[in-house]
Amino acid sequence: MSSTDRGYDHLYGARVIDRDGAFVGDVAQVYTDQVNGEALAVTVRTGLFGARRLLVPLINAAVGWHRIDVPYLRAHVNSAPPAGTPVRSARDAYRHLSPVTEAEIAAHYELTTLR
Repeated sequence: MSSTDRGYDHLYGARVIDRDGAFVGDVAQVYTDQVNGEALAVTVRTGLFGARRLLVPLINAAVGWHRIDVPYLRAHVNSAPPAGTPVRSARDAYRHLSPVTEAEIAAHYELTTLR
């Protein structure tokens, strides 16, 4: 699937739930692999009015329809690297992560890779 396909639209607005069943936030953006289009991570809106946007990898996550269960605690997600400036229209296109950002996310979540 290429990054221009709409195969991940159902993830926008999905509720992200931590390993203890606590609500973390809602998905604002999907990040895909530049080569195969696989979804690698999502930006989660957290905090008051969803003002904070944090990156969460999808590896080892249970992805369902409008729900993503991640194997991390909410506190760990809340200390994740920020996603940067939010995109005005989240559905314009899927985004890609730079190699540096991928490495930062993997390190924060104690992963060797996001794939």
